[in-house]
Amino acid sequence: MTIKLHMKIISILILVVLALPVKSQDTKDSPKTFSGTVSDQNKNPLGGVTLGIQETNTVVTTDASGKFTIKALTKDVLVVKKENYLTMQIVLDALANLNIRMKAAITDAGEEDDVVIPFGVRKKREINSSMSFFKTADLPQLLLSNLYNAMQGRIPGLYIQQTDNRPGNDNANIFVRGRSSYGSAGARVLVDGVPRDFQDMDVNEIENITVLKDAAAQAWYGLRAGQGVVLITTRKGSALRSSINLDIQGGVQMAQKTIQPLNSFDYATLYNEARVNDKAAPIFNDAALAAYQDGSSPFLFPNNNYIDRFLNKSSNIQRYVLSADGGNSSLRYFVLLSYFNQGGLFADSKSTDFNSNNGFKRFNFRGNIDFDVNKNLTVSLYSGGRAENRLDPGDNTGTLLSTLNNTPPNAFPILNQNGTYGGTTDYRNNPLGMIRDRGYISAVDRVLLASLNVKQKLDFITSGLSANIYYSYDVSGTYTSGLNRDYEVYDLSGAAPVLFRTKTPLGYRSSSFTNNNRRNEIWAGFDYDRSFGSHNVKASLRGQRNVNVSPERLDFRGQGVSGRVDYSFRDKYYLGFVGSYSGSENFPPGKRYGFFPAVSAGYVITDKGFTPEGNFLSYLKIRGSAGQSGNSEIGGNRFPFESFYARNTGSGGYTFGTGFSNTPSANESNLGNPDITWETYKSVDLGLELKLFRNALSLSADVYKAKRSGILTEAVIPSILGQSLGTVNDGV
Repeated sequence: MTIKLHMKIISILILVVLALPVKSQDTKDSPKTFSGTVSDQNKNPLGGVTLGIQETNTVVTTDASGKFTIKALTKDVLVVKKENYLTMQIVLDALANLNIRMKAAITDAGEEDDVVIPFGVRKKREINSSMSFFKTADLPQLLLSNLYNAMQGRIPGLYIQQTDNRPGNDNANIFVRGRSSYGSAGARVLVDGVPRDFQDMDVNEIENITVLKDAAAQAWYGLRAGQGVVLITTRKGSALRSSINLDIQGGVQMAQKTIQPLNSFDYATLYNEARVNDKAAPIFNDAALAAYQDGSSPFLFPNNNYIDRFLNKSSNIQRYVLSADGGNSSLRYFVLLSYFNQGGLFADSKSTDFNSNNGFKRFNFRGNIDFDVNKNLTVSLYSGGRAENRLDPGDNTGTLLSTLNNTPPNAFPILNQNGTYGGTTDYRNNPLGMIRDRGYISAVDRVLLASLNVKQKLDFITSGLSANIYYSYDVSGTYTSGLNRDYEVYDLSGAAPVLFRTKTPLGYRSSSFTNNNRRNEIWAGFDYDRSFGSHNVKASLRGQRNVNVSPERLDFRGQGVSGRVDYSFRDKYYLGFVGSYSGSENFPPGKRYGFFPAVSAGYVITDKGFTPEGNFLSYLKIRGSAGQSGNSEIGGNRFPFESFYARNTGSGGYTFGTGFSNTPSANESNLGNPDITWETYKSVDLGLELKLFRNALSLSADVYKAKRSGILTEAVIPSILGQSLGTVNDGV
């Protein structure tokens, strides 16, 4: 893509962002002076408090006595911030004198201490189970197509395994606390609370990541959490600021290590040596060895280095991101548009008709809006999408690399003296022909994600009660197409030319629509958050139902109920219970649901009077949890509790009647297992958290014992039965 086209894209993105609604103020209003005092809960004056008018550059700071003066318009939003205190937003009215009382955060980090849990937020201090937290603001802006690889080594308990390195096809797998099953072992990734692909999102779409590592953290999701859960939270708009950001990155990617092949002389010498060791006569005589060494006859005695010839040392990679966020007291928004372009390393891939080099292009979109309809009702709409185009050589990348690495350097000249492709009866794949004349394969992916979240406060029933509905609608599909042709290969080393392969004209490959999928999920229920003096209770109860639809198969469905109660006393003693009752239609009737409970407790030993000022120990907490979760993604057949029959029209039929010919019949594919069930994961976890030297150093340590049972395995039965039993839950 040229720079000119890049600038067109950026210009369009800027126009889109500038079209966003911004806060307007009545020009007829004139600023007035507001003054007041800021104090803590004990009415002690607070100096150094920052006060700013939302969406303006007006900022002041309180003096040592907590006093301030600021000019603003009526109905402006005053944002009050101070480290270790909760941020406040105050809508200014006709009252010119303000007395503001700030509430101290229960930890030293204030809002920065928030941790996302399943459909909720807690302070780190309140977490008793084993979780890891990571803010993507701390993630370096690496030019990677797969975000999984960007997290390698950065989050405790998270293991990333990369199995490919083609552009756009890194094929990374993600595991929590290692691989602990030989079934479907990857962790479940949830974006904004529901299963979604995360690796192809742009890093600027992500606000934070939470890894649920033990059963107490996972039990909320019941059957769908036993392999670990990774919660991805997308960015939301802020009422405290408005900003437009443009990120442009460019660079080169290089192969870290490539195989260095032998030259023809060394290959022929070692080949002769191997034959002599096997008591056979050498193939290459002294004249041939001399020709390989001096290059005097390159067509009869070629010396090819396919790696250097057909792999470039580097290729270009680019990323462009335009984002905007902001809002006011009732509306907050975040939007993002990004473009990613990654080239492949194959050389000499351009022909007059196409370029077959590997390539990956991706467009990402994100639009999140939170709207306070009134003081009790909040409606949020989160949307995202991707358009991806992956390009591979017509013979596919694996076959091409195999040819480059396994073809002897002296097998044939890449191009014969007359310009035709070289080859032999044993080696008919010419690397140059594979790259230039086998066409290409194009895979175009389209993904659209949308979520609607509605929260209604029910304080008129009882203080702290709210009702919530969360609904997601995701669709995706892949369109595969391309061009195809074949080339001729000639062996001119003998008296007469020998032709291999058949030349075909350029034509279209068979196109297809695959991976067409629709996923819906709904969560609905109630939250309760209330304090009673030194006692605090936070509870959630939600019902859930999901469906996964594809036209070529039966639907996958699941449902359940999840509940959670967290209790704290004096912000020092914590107790928690979480449980879910969930099921899947893939298990036998009457055995489709299971209950997955967990308990946890924590004790914060330190408090304001625990240690003298200046002591090295700032914070110390011990915690523990025990519970179980399940994994319904066990692999195997669909509906493995059923015995299936297949129509047999071949030699496996039976003889019937006077014709003595095979008659189509049905045979039993496998015996159903009426007792098949899910994997069960049980864990006990003890943890320690501490902060040293006035929070300059934080440490966290966990000791856990876990057991996974019910892993799906092949049944061990005598072959005399004459039939396969299928799979059973015998793995531990």
